[in-house]
Amino acid sequence: MSSTVASGKPVAGDRAPGAPEAPNTYNVLRPGEDARGVYVVDTEGHAFVAYDASDGVTVHVRPDGYVSSRAVRR
Repeated sequence: MSSTVASGKPVAGDRAPGAPEAPNTYNVLRPGEDARGVYVVDTEGHAFVAYDASDGVTVHVRPDGYVSSRAVRR
């Protein structure tokens, strides 16, 4: 839903044109791991290194590539 003003121009808080209605969520796995739902396999470990991720770490990455949050499960 857009909250554009009468001019038809987007205002702060609007979604980007073409952005999905809901966020996409993927589990990123190491080779040989299994998961339910949608997932990708990080065959060379680039994602784990780039986001300093290990077991129990959840990283939320915005569509523009910036990290929006990082949490460690205890």
